[in-house]
Amino acid sequence: MAVSMPHDVGARIARGLESRIGTRKFALWFDRSARFEASDPPPDRHGQPSDVRVAVPSRFNAQWIERHFVDDLRSVAVSTLGRPANVRVTVEDHGFAPQASATDATAAPSDVDAVASSAAHAAPNGSAVSAAPRSVRTTRPADSTAAWLPCGPLRHRLGRFVVGPSNQLAHAAATRLAEPQGATEADQAVDHACQVVVLHGGCGLGKTHLLQGACHAALEAQPGARVVYCTGEQFTNAYIQAVRLNRLDGFRKRLRRLDVLAIDDVQFLAGKEKSQQEFLHTFDQMELGGARIILATDVHPREVPSLSEAMVSRLIHGLVVEVAAPDLATRRQLVRQLAARRGMVLTPPAVELIAESVVGSVRDLEGALTKLQALATLAQGAAGLLTEPVGQAMVRRLLDTASPGAHRAAHQARPDAVLAAACDAVGVAPAMVRSTGRTAPVVLARALTVYLLHDGTAMSYPEIARALGRKNHSGVITARHRLQRQIDADELVRTPADPQGVKVAALVERVRETLRWAVR
Repeated sequence: MAVSMPHDVGARIARGLESRIGTRKFALWFDRSARFEASDPPPDRHGQPSDVRVAVPSRFNAQWIERHFVDDLRSVAVSTLGRPANVRVTVEDHGFAPQASATDATAAPSDVDAVASSAAHAAPNGSAVSAAPRSVRTTRPADSTAAWLPCGPLRHRLGRFVVGPSNQLAHAAATRLAEPQGATEADQAVDHACQVVVLHGGCGLGKTHLLQGACHAALEAQPGARVVYCTGEQFTNAYIQAVRLNRLDGFRKRLRRLDVLAIDDVQFLAGKEKSQQEFLHTFDQMELGGARIILATDVHPREVPSLSEAMVSRLIHGLVVEVAAPDLATRRQLVRQLAARRGMVLTPPAVELIAESVVGSVRDLEGALTKLQALATLAQGAAGLLTEPVGQAMVRRLLDTASPGAHRAAHQARPDAVLAAACDAVGVAPAMVRSTGRTAPVVLARALTVYLLHDGTAMSYPEIARALGRKNHSGVITARHRLQRQIDADELVRTPADPQGVKVAALVERVRETLRWAVR
């Protein structure tokens, strides 16, 4: 039986490792999350190597240490013990007591050592199942979860994501980010490229699905991984709470020990200087430690107003991928899948007509199918159940009721295309609309753009405001309401093509027709 050495031998090995690999890496992978033990061989096996064991709380930690630090551990152990040593990395999932800091072997455990493994898992059927965080021994349990990021329910899975040309690269990046680290040099090069992924695109195109799916896949691949999914607003609120409760050190330590961090709606950090600084510090520490980060924003990082230069630089350093609107073939797949989830049977012509007519986001398709299900159920007189397949005639009835033709082009056109069409009709430059100019043509072009984007796309007022370079959306709402009043009053406005004046309603339809031809 091996003979255990005094506890200070393990502490000396820990200090030697910290000196060898650096304080930052040691703090990320060993400090307060690993226990060092050493033992001599039994007397009857004198001359055999000593046994050095490093116990960590998760399989992910163990795999990372074995891949990156075993040689360093072995060298430090041999130097410390003065004899050969075998190094083993083991996992202790339950009741793990943190090792005292390498720089202070006698320090008591801190109250910030409780680590969230994950606040939620998804059940096999896709429904959310909450799981209590596994925590480490703390000195003040009542405060151990204060100022911590909530991990929302992971409702989406990568396996249920419909892949097409518009989102293929984004799906591949999210999938690779969630997989365990590769062994070959080629695999490691790809892993490094996908260590930080930034997805951008309009609302309802699947960014949240990819973020949550990546988190769920990471938990399936490595059950002990520390994974958090949150929104930019939740990150900011948690940071503010940490400052107010004097728990900032705990917030930082827990966050920087994560294996995967997914933040949705990163544009929420725009204009919040302190939150951006905190995010950048966290970003640097996690990236240095090999953790994986996946983020989502409505527009390219360079186009997010009031985002600091340092923040933009960090984001574009990663793999920046656009998630665009689905093409026709992808929309067909989406219609079939969404209908099947609702228990609807659509005839092939009905599927084709919906896919051709509803050219916006996935949410547009979901909304159309919701209305179609209601119409078909009422028509068949069924008590919430459809007894017959839904055909093309019922879809045409839906389209006539919703009148999507007027908005079809605006759904597919990008915000910059709508802005360009509105500016061309009025005779001003897009840059003038994005400026603070208040001349009559600029105000009209700005109002036309807002009106078409709000009524013809899934964009919200805040998203439209950001697309036009506005810090808040109150002015956007005012512009939309003002143009509506002009339409209702049959007001005339002058444009280069209509020096005598044209009705505002006619001008709106002219711009819509321009967009309709542009996207054909």
